[in-house]
Amino acid sequence: MYVVVATVGRASLTRRTIDLLERQTRRPDRVIVVSVSPQDVEGVAESPVQPEIVFAGRGLCRQRNAALDMIGDAAAFVTFFDDDFVPAPDYLEMVERVFESDPAIVGITGDLLADGINSSGLSVEAALAIVAARAASPTSALIPCCATVRRSMAATWRSA
Repeated sequence: MYVVVATVGRASLTRRTIDLLERQTRRPDRVIVVSVSPQDVEGVAESPVQPEIVFAGRGLCRQRNAALDMIGDAAAFVTFFDDDFVPAPDYLEMVERVFESDPAIVGITGDLLADGINSSGLSVEAALAIVAARAASPTSALIPCCATVRRSMAATWRSA
């Protein structure tokens, strides 16, 4: 399973998100961070997770599509996280189990427990506490902040 994180202008937050992948019970096979400029990812490459840094044109769709082009057919599943997404420690393990349980599943996402977009935001520590208080459970609607797609179907799902 590959994890892709698109980012612009939030290097320290992106680094925290990437570092959280180290605590996954099912570690990602590869982590790709797609950014617009080196300033956007300053310090990210030093994460213990050892993400690959890629540069593409600005825009979430462009950045995610650049990662899909780079991945090709190398991964069975590709997970897209926002640069401020805080996954449950077993998120990737659960996602993989769901996909393996039914080959007809094309895409899934987890429950979005909190979103700071309409407020002053959430600290990473507050988000971790919320996640710890509730177990993740994949749902059927694809929420872009934490969507996983079966790579063989990603060409039909490509972001517009």
